[in-house]
Amino acid sequence: MKVGFFNRLIFILAAIIILAATLVMMLFSWQIPIFTFRDINDATASVLYNLYHEDVNFIPATVGIGIGLIISVWLLVLGFKKRRGPKAKPIEYIKVGTPENGQIKIAASTINSMICKYVNEITGVIDSKAKANIVDNKTFVVVGVSVEDGVIIPKVCEEIQTTTKEKIQQITGMEIAEINVLVNNKA
Repeated sequence: MKVGFFNRLIFILAAIIILAATLVMMLFSWQIPIFTFRDINDATASVLYNLYHEDVNFIPATVGIGIGLIISVWLLVLGFKKRRGPKAKPIEYIKVGTPENGQIKIAASTINSMICKYVNEITGVIDSKAKANIVDNKTFVVVGVSVEDGVIIPKVCEEIQTTTKEKIQQITGMEIAEINVLVNNKA
């Protein structure tokens, strides 16, 4: 559950109000005077006397005090609890060009989108997904495609490999080591 600043503030204020009401109820039901060091023994004796002599108002008040304390602690925990969500995955970049004038990095998601765009333009391809990976400074691409019924799959796959490799190398300037094509038509 995502808890914003305003909600946290309300939890903390509610906890303080409930805690104050609980303390006031405790002072009146247990007949505790405002504490001084001399009154602590008298207050303890009063609470123990009321507990063992089953004062009719004392037991429900004690239960209410306990419930109030539990609720106020729970609200304080909610108010100060830090939300720990999943950390964002860092963006993968592919370095292209020569570092003479500076470094050029293209996000892998951008490369993947461009590959899918060019693959979907090929006749016979219905849908595609691409994933570019770098291993030992070489770019490897895996393309998953769905093709129309009746197309010659090896011919379409060869066209995907050659056309995509040429266009991506031309646009980005990066060398693609290989393009692997996976055909998966869902029935």
